[in-house]
Amino acid sequence: MAAARDDRSGLMLAPAWICEAIDFNVTVRVPPGRWTSEVVVAAMRTWHKKYGQPPRSFDWAPSTGRAAGLLPDGPSVWELHYPRWPSAGTVAARFGSWCNGLRAAGLPARIPQHALPRRERILAARRLDAAGVSPRVIAGTLGVARSTVSTYLKGVLCAGCGGPAVTGRLCVACTPRRAPAASRDDVVRALREWVTEHGRAPAQAEWGWQAGSRSPWVREFPRWPSSSSVRTHFGTWNAALEAVEAPLRRRSRWPPELILDAIQRWGRDHDGRPPRYADFRSAT
Repeated sequence: MAAARDDRSGLMLAPAWICEAIDFNVTVRVPPGRWTSEVVVAAMRTWHKKYGQPPRSFDWAPSTGRAAGLLPDGPSVWELHYPRWPSAGTVAARFGSWCNGLRAAGLPARIPQHALPRRERILAARRLDAAGVSPRVIAGTLGVARSTVSTYLKGVLCAGCGGPAVTGRLCVACTPRRAPAASRDDVVRALREWVTEHGRAPAQAEWGWQAGSRSPWVREFPRWPSSSSVRTHFGTWNAALEAVEAPLRRRSRWPPELILDAIQRWGRDHDGRPPRYADFRSAT
């Protein structure tokens, strides 16, 4: 029976007997060499339809998935229904990579959420590498780029906890974090003093070096804490203002086109120099 062409992928569809076997859950042993690109695409689409998500490479390479800690012990779906589905190696052989196979099937190739947290991905990559698995297969199994796999494998053990460290001597969890220069009480006191002296709440952009040399924050440094210290203690700038019952800054009512026109006029009036925040600080 002749095969038809699929407009979505440009591939020739699999012969009808194979498509029917895949679609209707009939176990068919596909002879060696018969896992053509068309049949692989049909299998990927059927998996997506049956299980509600595209197959992951370790779904079709269960031994690798278990070695990486991505699959539990015991027979996997792929093994229970063998030889219904092709292997991950077959997909890579036909399309060059697992992601290319997904794209040919019209399925999303990017992984929005990794199956393992970063620390576990690093350990899994090293286990697979020690077992002789190639970087290409490791990348497809973990859902990361090959360059990321190389970074995982080059890291050392953390001097603090003995876990994987990608760069430096310590992992992310053991790397010491510098405490904010200002305490929570310092931030509260500074916000209240600013409101008292200036008659309004400070804007977030005013509490940092970006405010410009004429701003009170820069002129009186280090009297006022930085905006990052405020966010560290309160989460958001407005949450800090609400905590001290300071009036929230109202949003500008200037439409974007008028703002752009004002910036351009400023440049023309000042020999082409763009305005700084401090130049427009009092604009409303």
